[in-house]
This record gives sequence, C-alpha cells and structure tokens, in this order.
Amino acid sequence: MDKLIQKLTDRYVLNTHPDVATTVEQGLIQLSSGIYTEDERFVFELLQNAVDAFNNQNGNLNIKIVIEGKYIVFMHNGDAFSERDIEGLCDIGNGNKIDDIKKIGYKGIGFKSVFMRSTCVTVKSDNSCFKFDKSYWDNYWEKHWNPTFGTKDERKNYLMPWQIIPIKATPPLEIDTDGYNVITYIRLFDTSAIEQKIGELMSNSQFLLFLKAKNIKMSFAVNDILYNTITKTTAKEQVILSSNGKEDSRWLIHTNEKVNVPEELRNAINTDLNTPQKLKDAKTFDLSFAIAIGNDGKLKRLPQKDALIYTYLPTSFKFGTDGFPFLVNANFITDAGRLQLHKDSEWNKLIFSKIPYEFLKWVKSLSSNYRNYYEILPQKSYGQSNALEKVFASEMEKAIESIAFIPQKNDVSKKLLASEAVIDNIEFSEAINPPKLIEHINRTYQRKYTVNNFTFTTKHTRIFSEYGVFVIDKDKIKKLLEDVQLFEEMTAEYNVKLITFLHDFCVQNPKEADELTSILSETKFLLDENNDTRSPNTLYFYTDYKKENELARGIILLNEDVNKAIDKLGLNSWLSRLGVQQLSNLSFIEYLYDNDNYITEENAIEIGKFVFHIYQTEDLFGEVSSYKLGYVKFLSSKGTLKSAKELYLSEKYKPELNIEPLLDEDIFISDKYCDTDSTAEWKVFLLKMGVKEDLLNYTESIRLHENDYNNRYDKPFFDNIKEYSERYGWIAYSGWTLEKKGYAFNANIIYYDTFSFLLYCNKYNFSNLVFSKLLSKYNPEDIDVNIRYVEGVTGMIDRTIEHKMLTNLGCNINHFKWVIENCPIVPTVKKDCRKAKDVYSNSIPQINEIAGNYLPIIDIEDCISDSWQTYLGLKNHLTLNDYLFLLSEFVVDTKNVEDNKPKITCIYKKIIELGCLESKKQRTIIEEWAANNKILSKENVFMSPSKLSHITIDGFSSKNRVYVGNCQCEDNILDLLALMRVTIITEDRISTDYEDKKETKELKDILFGKLSPLALIAAGEQTDEVTYRTKKNSIQELIYNTHFYHCSNIRLTYGENNDFIVKTTFSNKNEFYYTGNLRPANVEPLLTPLCEYLDIKGKERELFILFIENFDGIRQNLKDKGYNTELLEKETYAESGTIQTTFSYTPNETEQERNLITGFKGEIIVFEKLKEMGYAPKCLSISSENDYDRKIEMNGKVYYCKRNYAKYDISFTTKKGTKIFVEVKATTEKKESQTNMPISYNELSMIEQCNDINHKHYLLVRVFGVGQIIQDIYFFDAYLLGNKTFTDFIYYNDN
Repeated sequence: MDKLIQKLTDRYVLNTHPDVATTVEQGLIQLSSGIYTEDERFVFELLQNAVDAFNNQNGNLNIKIVIEGKYIVFMHNGDAFSERDIEGLCDIGNGNKIDDIKKIGYKGIGFKSVFMRSTCVTVKSDNSCFKFDKSYWDNYWEKHWNPTFGTKDERKNYLMPWQIIPIKATPPLEIDTDGYNVITYIRLFDTSAIEQKIGELMSNSQFLLFLKAKNIKMSFAVNDILYNTITKTTAKEQVILSSNGKEDSRWLIHTNEKVNVPEELRNAINTDLNTPQKLKDAKTFDLSFAIAIGNDGKLKRLPQKDALIYTYLPTSFKFGTDGFPFLVNANFITDAGRLQLHKDSEWNKLIFSKIPYEFLKWVKSLSSNYRNYYEILPQKSYGQSNALEKVFASEMEKAIESIAFIPQKNDVSKKLLASEAVIDNIEFSEAINPPKLIEHINRTYQRKYTVNNFTFTTKHTRIFSEYGVFVIDKDKIKKLLEDVQLFEEMTAEYNVKLITFLHDFCVQNPKEADELTSILSETKFLLDENNDTRSPNTLYFYTDYKKENELARGIILLNEDVNKAIDKLGLNSWLSRLGVQQLSNLSFIEYLYDNDNYITEENAIEIGKFVFHIYQTEDLFGEVSSYKLGYVKFLSSKGTLKSAKELYLSEKYKPELNIEPLLDEDIFISDKYCDTDSTAEWKVFLLKMGVKEDLLNYTESIRLHENDYNNRYDKPFFDNIKEYSERYGWIAYSGWTLEKKGYAFNANIIYYDTFSFLLYCNKYNFSNLVFSKLLSKYNPEDIDVNIRYVEGVTGMIDRTIEHKMLTNLGCNINHFKWVIENCPIVPTVKKDCRKAKDVYSNSIPQINEIAGNYLPIIDIEDCISDSWQTYLGLKNHLTLNDYLFLLSEFVVDTKNVEDNKPKITCIYKKIIELGCLESKKQRTIIEEWAANNKILSKENVFMSPSKLSHITIDGFSSKNRVYVGNCQCEDNILDLLALMRVTIITEDRISTDYEDKKETKELKDILFGKLSPLALIAAGEQTDEVTYRTKKNSIQELIYNTHFYHCSNIRLTYGENNDFIVKTTFSNKNEFYYTGNLRPANVEPLLTPLCEYLDIKGKERELFILFIENFDGIRQNLKDKGYNTELLEKETYAESGTIQTTFSYTPNETEQERNLITGFKGEIIVFEKLKEMGYAPKCLSISSENDYDRKIEMNGKVYYCKRNYAKYDISFTTKKGTKIFVEVKATTEKKESQTNMPISYNELSMIEQCNDINHKHYLLVRVFGVGQIIQDIYFFDAYLLGNKTFTDFIYYNDN
C-alpha cells in the first residue's frame, strides 16, 4: 500500500505542471463548497461508503463517530480499503463503485465532502495510514519551480490539489479503534457547530431505513462521553429503528430487487447525458417502499415533513406538493449533493413509472391484514408540472384499472378492482336489505354490482372516489330516498331500523341535518296503517281520533307497530320535526289546507260547519295560521269549490261593498252555510277565514307550478319576478351570490299584496264602483301592493328571496301598478275599461266641457287627485291630435251640434294656446287634417274648411261662414282658420260707401283739447313723467295725422252686394269716419271705436267723462281712480274742447254697463256672506232709493247701488278688534276659465296704508260665477311681504 500511496503522490509532484495543478485545485474547492451545502452531509457520504464496504448481510454493521479535541473520527467495521478504493479516493468521478449497480455511489466524488470543512483528513485502513493535508503543500511551487515550467507569473497564486494527493502519515490521535477496519480522522478548527449538527442528525434514526445492511448500530461520542446510539434491526419482515435502546419507529419494507428495465426505454436512457454508465448497462433495478406502523399496529400515514424520496439515504426531494404517504427508495439520479432529483432524467422517469404498479401490488398483499390500508394510498395524480408527475399520473391510472387490491367485505382473501368496489360510507346497508341497496345502485347509476362488490366501510372515502370506487355517501342519500322501489315490501321491523338509522345519521351529521330533514319530510319511507310507505308530512301518529270524527276517516295514520316501537325508542319528537302530526280537531283543519282535494262538493257544507264549530269552541285562529285557513275550500253560490281567500261575501251576508248584483261571476260564497239568525256570526267567521267583503289590500300567494298559473291574466308579471329571483344562487357557508356559482335558486311560490276585486275590473260597472271607492279611500303613498317574498329551493333546502333582493336588481315588484299599466281595468266615460295609459284624467282643465264623452276620460265620482293621476299614469293634458280627434268626432255626432258649439270654440282657443301655430311640425299636422276633415259653419252644417269663409267685421250675414263662437277677438284665430284653408276677409278686402262724407275739425279739436288727460289715461294709474310725456307725444302725433270725416251714412260690403252692413263709425289707417252730431246722446257709440283707435282699450268710461266734464271734474274723476293728476296740464284746454251738457246721460247696457252691474252684484254677495258669518259689514255701494245709480234685484231682495270711488268696497271689524277693508273683484266667469285678476294702483296704495297701521288689514275677495246658481268666493289677505297673515277667513263655497 505504501508504494501505491507514493505512486499517487508522485503523479502530481513529478509529472504535473503548476498551471494544471492550480486548475485542478480550484475545481476541487468549487466541488466541495458548491455541491455540499449541508455541514453534516459528509456523515451521509462516509456512511454510504461504510454500507457499500459491508458485505455480511446477516451481520451487524457497526459505525462510530467520535469528536475528540479538534478531530471528528468516523470508523466502521466494513471491509478495509483495497488499492482500487484508495485510487478512487485520489481521483475525481472515477471511484471504485462506478460500475457496481449494487453499490450506492456512482459519481466518485462522495468522499470529497469531508473537505468542505476540513483541510486535513487522515485515513487509516488495516496497516496503512495516509492523509490529505493542505498545509503540507503551502508554497510548494515557490520552492520547486522548474525552468521547464516557463516564466513564473508573480501575480498568480500557484496551488496544489492536496485533496487527491495522499501523504504517508500516522494516526493523529490515540483513541480506541478496536474492531473497526476503516477510520477517518477529520481535523476542524471548531467542532462545536458540527457537533450540534451531528447530534441533530443522530436524534432521528429514520435515515438508516433503506441502508442495505439489515442490522446497523451507529453511535456518537464526544470527548469520551457517549452521546447517542441508534440502531436498525430487521425481524419478521419488519424494520425497527431505535435510539439508546428505545424503539423510535416500526416499518414494513417491501423491495423488488428485479424491477425490469424495458428494452423500449433503453435507447432514451442511453442518450441521457445525466445517466451514469452502470445504470445504462442495468437490466433491472431495486425499488423499495416503507410504510410506517403505528403503536396500534395499524398502517400509519407519513406526515408531509417526512415524505421524502430516498436514494438509500434521504434526499430533500418531496414528490408533488404533499409527497407520498409512504417512503420510496431507489437508485435515483440526483444532483452532486444527493439532495434533489433530476426531474427530466429518463432513468428517474422509469423509476416513477414503476412506482404505481409495484406499490399497488404490495398493497394487494397488505389489504387483507391491514384494514386501514387506504390511509397509505397515494393520490391518483400529483399534478402535471414536470415529467416525473406526468409519467406517474399516467401509470397510476393504468395500475388502478389493472390491479385488484381492495378486499371484499364478505371474503378478504378476494380482491376487487377499484371500478368494481362499493363502499357504504353511511352504513345504509345496515338499515336496508343489502340486495335492495345494490338493486338501487344498479337501477339508478346503471351499474352491474352484486352484494360481493361491497368492501369495508370507511370514513376516508376521498381517495377511493378518486380511484373510481362507488361510494355511498351523504351526497347520494337524496337519490336513495327518492327511489320508491327501495322501500317496497318493507316490514315494520325493517322500517324501525330505517327510522333509527336516519335519526342517528342526522344526529351524527348536524351540518347536513337541516337539509336532510327537509328531504325526509317529503320522502315515502314510513310504513302507514295500510302497510304502504308514505312521507312524514302526509302522516299522523296512530290514534283513535278517526273513530270519533267521521269527517277525518280519509286521513292516513302511521303503522301501529311502528308507532309503538318509536315510542319506546323516544323518536316521536324527531318524526314530528319531519312532519308527522298528532291528529286533532285543529290538525285536521290544517290537513284540509295540505290536501285541498279532501273537501268535495258533497261534504263542503258539512266540513265548513265543522270548521265554524271549532272556531266557536277552540282557539282556531290562534293555533292555525290565517294563511292556511285562507286555502280551506268552501262551496260557492254556483256550486263549485273555491278557497276562502278567492271568495266574496254574497248579498245574504250584508257585505260592506255589495257587488253581487253587478257581477255574474262564480266568486260568491254559498248561502247554504247558515240560517238568517246566525248570518252576523258567520260573516265575522268568514271574514277571518279570508273571504272578502270590501275593497282592501291583502296578501296573496301564487304557486308557479300549478296548472292554472299559465291561465292567469298577470302571468307575465310573475314570470318576470321568477326570472329575477332565479338570478340568485346559494354558496354553502357563504350565502347568496349573483355569480353562476353554488346551488341555483328555483322559485316555487310568490307572496304578494294586491287589491280585492282587481281581477274583475275589466267590467265597466264594477270597475266604476271599485275605482271610485279605491281612489277616495286610499292615497297612492299609502298603498303597499308589492311582492313580499319568493319561496323556493337551492338544492334541497327551502330558501326565501326577500323583496329588497329583487329591487336591488331593478325588478318591478308592484303588482297593482303592473296591472293598471298592462290590463284594461280603468273605467271611462265611454262606458268601457281601458289601460291607464290610454285614459285621460278628469282633472284636466275643462276636460268635460271640451271632450264630453268623446274621449276615454276616467269615470269616477270625484275629480281625481294629482297624486293618483301621477300614480296611475293617466294622460294629464290634451294634445293637438286630441283636439283634432274631437273635431272629427263632432262631425259624426249630428244630434248634438248645438251642445258641441261651445266645445268647438274652446278647442280653437286651446289649439292656439298650445302654441301649435308656432310649430312647423304641428302646422303641417293641422293642414293635413283640414284637407281631409270638416268643420262647423254658422248654419250648423259641417263643411270642408276650404269652402268656408270668415269676415273680421261683425254684421255681415252671408252663407258658408265658419263658426268660431266668441273667438272673433282672439289674435291668432285668423292664422288658425287660414291654416285650415278658410277664406279670411279682413278690412283690406272691405269696400266702403261714405254718404255725405265731409272732413271736419270738430272731433279733432275736442281730442286735442283733452290731450293731457288722454296721455295720462294711456300711461296708466301709476306712471312717471317720462312715460306720460312719451304717451302724450304719440297720441298728439296720431291725432294730428288723422283725418276725421263726418258722414250721414257708412255702408260696408265685401263683394256680395246683397250682404252689407251700416256702421256709425269706421277707421282705416289715418282716417276716422263717424255719423251723427257730437252731442251727448250721440257720444256713446263713439267711445269704444275711439278707445281702440287711440290704443286705450277698456277706458270708455274715462273717455266719456273727458267729453262731458270740465277740467276739475276730469281731474277729480282721474284722481279717484288712482291716476297721478299732478301731471295734468290745465293750459291745454280750450272752450272748443268740451261738449257742453245739461242732461242726465243714461247709456245702454254695453260691456261697461254689464261690468258695473256685475261689480254691484259681487259686492252684494260678499256683503251678505259676511253677515252670515257673524260680522257687521258696511258696503259703500249699497245706498237708498233716494240716492242710487242702479237698482239690483238678487235672491228676492232689492238693493239700491251707487258708484263708489273709494279705495275699498266693504269694511267691518273682526272679533279680535281688527278693522278689515275689503275690495271685491267680481266676474260672471267660472274659476276654471279665469286667468287674471286686475289690481289698480289705488288698491295697492290701500294695501300699503293698512300695512303701516296696527289692527288694520286689507282683503281682496274674488267672486266667480256672478249670475249663476253657485258662486266660488276666495279671500286673499293682502299685505307687504314679511308681515303677519290674516287668519280669520277661509275659502268659502256657496252651495
């Protein structure tokens, strides 16, 4: 050996160039520090060498690790080093195990791990001793540089590969090594860190498990103190691992030493550069498995942290995420540090492809003796992220399909394929005949099992389900319970077993108990008194009640024997939760709700009387829900069966709303239930049962899966509710979701609020009654007629969708609103019913006067409120098309021409007010309509507008004149008529004939003489000097430029000589014609034409005063009327400017005369009303028969009235002492047709005056309808903004 050592030393010393030696050394440094990352790894490498050197398989391999001073000593009793072994230590990748398939190592670099932490290692084997010492070669090349090496680079540090150059040596320590053949001394600078690492390594003996030696003893001592001893002992096919004599773990180990290498894979293996030659040449390989055995003797699943792959020693590689539940050992190809597997290695792929088949074969032999074999079954797949996972998953699939490893329940020696096995995870076969259960599986899941396919029950079924085993678990219990044939021919004994099983299952599975209870309540699994199976919710506990109540003879009871058995077992309460009830009077009535076909036309009266009797003697409505009672069937007046909530009280029961005479419908309850004496009590009872008597808001339900649902008039509404509710799903332990996840919600019943009688409102007479009552009894804001909630199921659990969940999705939940929008139920004046959107509101101004019965106006007793109008969505105004439609309707109705004439006049006004003449589109509509329709002439004949004419000057009597009523003065009527193609004859087309025409200055001089008051009248009561001057200049210019002509006669015509009129005045541009002399008797006809000409319309009375009064009289009159008379200019007057008068002038009843009388009458009305209210009013206009202007007769009394020029008309004092001044504004018009109320400056000044004085107030009173039967009187408290309001008066309607 010494010669060999010297030879190996000389190899580098004598024959190596310094550059080469340096390069080799640098590589060895990288090798030691790069591939061995764990400090204690060298222990595994030395241990591996010891195992490979031990050839006595039945002997004990002894290994000892000693820390002494600065040395770690590793010794074993394996074979001493051969020359080939020493050569391997002194080489790289060319060890002595490179070609031996049975040896663990094959890289030839394992021993180099000792140099990771040491620079001096001594090896003693037999009588030889050598060392590898870095310090020995320090500065070697400095001392031994040879010129043949070339020029020395002074910057370079030349090195010697000391790790592979042996030096003869002697052992550095004197320690006991007897019995050990190979001793390795490793010198360290500090042994404390490695001492801790080795201590931790030796604390777990599991790394000994796959070492080839069957028996191993390995000890660790520090400075002569024994730290730990671990052992591996093989006995009776089990491996026991111990520490210090105490057992750590026990294992089953299985090894197949001849796993075949398929020829078809050899080429791929040979071309893989990572595969060592000895593996390329191998035809078989070893594959081992180890399964832990627990203290209870059962197989034990490995925890994830220990689930590592072994290459005889543990690596750091874990397969997949979790690792195998057992250990796998084989000659895997690892990285240089033996920690990780090459995942793309063809050799490793071969090993992983064999694991499924080899392991399941071993499980097949274990499963007979170890019932919990399933705990160590690997997953079917660990993913597809790398080649090893892919090949394992593929081969595992094949292995599961081909290896029968699952023991039969009735004969464990016989094995089943996974696809053949059945596991009764819930032990249902204990409660039902096993052959029946197998028949159910084959029938339901299309299988071909027999009772021999049952294997043992286990709670750990996930892995079996993954393998394809048919597992009867709680997920399949629903179909089990739905299979009616499963419970056929059941005996009472088996029924009790089944009940017990299901009860225990619910108790043991509390999370599923609610769902299972829901299923069981409707499952036919209970034996009844006729030995048939029925669901719990249709059964009653066995009782003698049926003998006492003949009406209940059709009810089915629980089997008497079963009833007795569950009594003893104490399961009654559980069956009660499933729906089995105690039979009593009240539960019998509830039964009528659940079984609506139980009541027949023959027994309906008798049962109804029975329910009435229970109502009288027991707490019926306290014990049974009103909802259920509402579904109890009663006989109708027409002899059919209907639920109470569908019926209405007939006339006999004296309902609040007696509708029976109006409806020939089958909705009224029979009169046969009671006699006359008990009618009142029956009425109370029936109303409580849900029978209706009045218009009311009540809760209704609709079952979506009943046959009559498809025939409902409101089905689209509920279809929409159903669709929205079923957008929801339920996620267990999370709740509702709108995502397509979890259990879908299936709607069954919708609960909603609605109005009684709504269904029958498509009949006019009835609808008129209902809507009149509805709109007077309710306000829209008080109506709550929405969807309440929707009942349904998710999976097998009953759940509820609340109305807010629907509105959150934008769903319309208002049933009543939907009905009025989509169904013709609103009554109209046309005596029919229509959809609300097609009906006109009766609160549209003048709707009845204009439209009459021609439009579908809502027909109710009172005028509809704004809130109801908006809620119903009625048409709230008339459009151009509506007006044109009405004009067309009038043409057809020839019987009511006179009645329709005011309507026609009003329609023309409304078309103008709508602004239709300003819209190009609407003008076109009018033109097109007129071209195809007719309008009324003054002769009450409807004619084409193009054949009619209209003359702007009154008095002509020609034919074919269009009828416009009192619209002649409307500014835009001419445009409207012209648009309709009516011929318009204006003043421009009028021919005039002036007899004895003579221009005169008389009238011009008079007007010039009144220029100042004329300007003041034109400027208005409250004016300033600038406005006054402007008006004065314009009037002065007008008078100056006007030619005034006096004629003896004025005759007008427009082309038809037979049609002419005679006028007293006529004006045309800057010409004014008049007849008669200018004396007081002839002045009155001039007033209105002159006012229009001078642009002071309505000022006839003021103009008359100007003509007949002197300056003082004019000023006083204008002052009394509120004009600013300070602006009057006296010097303007001349004698010729005044008409001298010495007469009492009494004009005819012109418009101003009518206004005067209307004013007097209005004041009289207010005067009398104030007296009726308890006041003592004083009216300034009411005088005596000795001093009056007009005599007025009203309500059988005579009043003598005199003009009043004060700032108020009436005064009185309130009870609080406040002086009230009243100004009366009267009109003959109705309030609907009035648009304004004039207020003079005098009146405004009176408001200011009262505002500044305490205890004085000013009232404006508007009186509508003077001269009519009824007047509307409004009081307005007049005050400046910010002062207190008057509260003594309210609106008064004179009825």
